[in-house]
Amino acid sequence: MFYKPNKLCFLNLFKPSRSEALRFFCCQVGKKGLHAIFCFNVEISRLLSKGDSDTARNVFERMSQRTVVSWNVIISGYAKLGRLDESLNMVSRMHRSNTRLNETTFTCAISCCARYGSCWLGKQLHCLVLKSGFEDFELVGCAMLNMYTSSFEIDYALRLFESFDGRNPLLWSLMLVGFVKCNMMGSALELFERMPNRDVVSWTALISSYSGSVSVVECSQALELFVLLIRSAEAVPNEFTYDCVIRVCSKLEHADFGKMVHGLLLRCGFESDCCIKGALIYFYCNCGDLEDARQIYGEMINPCLSTSNAIIAGLVAAGRVGDAEIVFGRMPEPGPFSYNQMIKGYAQEGRVAKAKTLFEKNALQEFSIIEHHDVSVPQER
Repeated sequence: MFYKPNKLCFLNLFKPSRSEALRFFCCQVGKKGLHAIFCFNVEISRLLSKGDSDTARNVFERMSQRTVVSWNVIISGYAKLGRLDESLNMVSRMHRSNTRLNETTFTCAISCCARYGSCWLGKQLHCLVLKSGFEDFELVGCAMLNMYTSSFEIDYALRLFESFDGRNPLLWSLMLVGFVKCNMMGSALELFERMPNRDVVSWTALISSYSGSVSVVECSQALELFVLLIRSAEAVPNEFTYDCVIRVCSKLEHADFGKMVHGLLLRCGFESDCCIKGALIYFYCNCGDLEDARQIYGEMINPCLSTSNAIIAGLVAAGRVGDAEIVFGRMPEPGPFSYNQMIKGYAQEGRVAKAKTLFEKNALQEFSIIEHHDVSVPQER
C-alpha cells in the first residue's frame, strides 16, 4: 500500500539539501502542488539559518508564486547574515512586484537602513510607511526611531516619538539614547525624569553618558545617579551599570566610593565577569592600591586579555615594570596594547635595547603596529 507524500515528508527528507536533492525537491514540490509556497519558505529559512544564502536565493528564484512571507524570509535572512545591500535590494524588488509590504518588512528594512547608515533611504521608507498605514505599529515606530537617532537626526526622532502615546518603554529608551548620542544631556535628563517606567536600560544609558564625560561635574553626576538608582529600587543594576560606575570611580580616583561598589558587586555575583574584573583592577591601580589589584588578578584561573592589560598598565604606571614583565610573560597571546605598555615601561626605565627588541620583533612583525602615540623609544648614545 502506497501513501501520497505530504509537505512534511519532503521537508524532512531533504534537510541535508545537496544540489541534486535540491533540484529534485523543487521539481517534486512544484509538480505535486504540495503546499509549494509553504515548503519553499521553510527551505529558504533553513538554508539562510545555515548561512547558505546562495542556495537559498536559488530556491527563491525557482518559486513560481511568492507570498509576503516568502519575501520577508529572504529579506530578514539576508539582514541577519549582515548582507544589508542584498536585503534592501530585495525590499525594492518586492515593492516593484506590487507585493504589499507589511509590518515585518518595514521593521526589517528600516533596521537595515539604521545599520547601513542610510538615513536617506530610511526617510523614503518612512514615506512608504505613512502611505501604507503602518505608522501606528509600534515595532515599525521603534525601528524608525532607532534609525533617526542612529543617524543623529534628533529633530525627526523627537517628532516621531511625540506622535506615539508613550506607553511603550522601548520608545522612551530609544529616545533617551538618541539624546545621549547627540550629547544633549539636558534633554536626556528631562526625558528621563518624565519616563513612566524607568528600567535598567534607561538608567544605565544615562549613567553611561555622564561617565564618558571629561567634566568632573558630569562624572560626579553619574555617581549621584547610581546612588539614586540603588535607593529608588526602580531597577536592579546589571554588569554594564557597574562597569560604568567603576570606571568613573577610577577616573575620579574616588577610592571609597569604588570600594563600596566593589562590595555591592560581591553581593550581586557580578565579580566574576571579565570586564568587571578588568575595571576593578584598573580602578585599584589608578588609586594606588596595587595589592588589591594583584589580588583580584591572582584569583582568576584564566585571566582574559582585558584583565591582563589592566594589571600591566597599572604596574607600568606605578613604575613596577619587573612585575608587569612577569604578567606579560605569562600571557598566551599578548595584544597590541600589552606590547605598547611594556615598550612604554622599558623606555621609561631606560632599557632601550629591550624596548627596541620588543617593538621591532614582536609589535611590528606580529601586529603591524606603525604608531605608538604615547610611546617613544629613546635612542642609544
